[in-house]
Amino acid sequence: MSIFDIAIILIILFSTLICALKGFVKTIFGVVGSIVAFIIAVVVGIAAHSAVYDAYFKDGTTQFAKNFVEQVDTGAMIEEVLRNNGVDGDIDSDELNKAIAKDGEMGDNVQGYLDDKGIETDKDINKIVDDFAKSPNISDETFEKYNIDREQFNEILKDSTDSLKEALKAAADDDKDRAAGYIEEHILSPIVKRFVRDGLIILIFVLLKIIISIIIMASGVMKRFELVKKTDTLLGAALGFFSGVVTVVIYTYFISLAVKMTGGGVSPFDLETIEDTVILKFFYSFFS
Repeated sequence: MSIFDIAIILIILFSTLICALKGFVKTIFGVVGSIVAFIIAVVVGIAAHSAVYDAYFKDGTTQFAKNFVEQVDTGAMIEEVLRNNGVDGDIDSDELNKAIAKDGEMGDNVQGYLDDKGIETDKDINKIVDDFAKSPNISDETFEKYNIDREQFNEILKDSTDSLKEALKAAADDDKDRAAGYIEEHILSPIVKRFVRDGLIILIFVLLKIIISIIIMASGVMKRFELVKKTDTLLGAALGFFSGVVTVVIYTYFISLAVKMTGGGVSPFDLETIEDTVILKFFYSFFS
């Protein structure tokens, strides 16, 4: 049993003891407050994250896309991909850019360029171009620099292959703004929006917990539901156990968000560590 499993057991036991001392009435308001805060945070986070992204993050993401596009030479990239796939010959990246920028499918344009140059190949050029668009050759250093998960990025690209090819065609045509627009809308914004959504959920939950606690304390509503001391204590202990479990579930959810946001987690809360646990792994499985 790992230290995290022991921590979960201690959280539940500690919650049970504290809630027995606090009594049922105070505990029930605390548990209900946590559940209400969590539900509202998730609903609001999902509903509002796009608007928050548009208001505070879209301009920065678009600028990042423009900076990225400025460094893109579609012809040179496709030339490298072709040579890596065994297609060799008199390939000129500038000429390839002009061919790619023409109307029509990017793969067909590349194949047409090779035909015009008399470069014969038995390779499926459309498949080579599609495979590149699904998983472009971006260095690990770039992903680490901008804290982007490669697997998550590639997963998004699977549904955005056509958009990336359009962005590459626009870059080949030296239309940097159009290329940046494709990248921002179809590739970068889904990643950033996930960060914004998860961050909103955590922030709203914490703020609502504080607000709900202040309202309950200020209203004096708990005093209206006083019970016999022994009954209050026993029910408080039972509810404390439940409260401890709820606490573990909520924070496990936050851990799962962190793992997804960072593409595998950051020590000590990473997938490898979680797999070595028993209790934490059980709770985590509900969100994985």
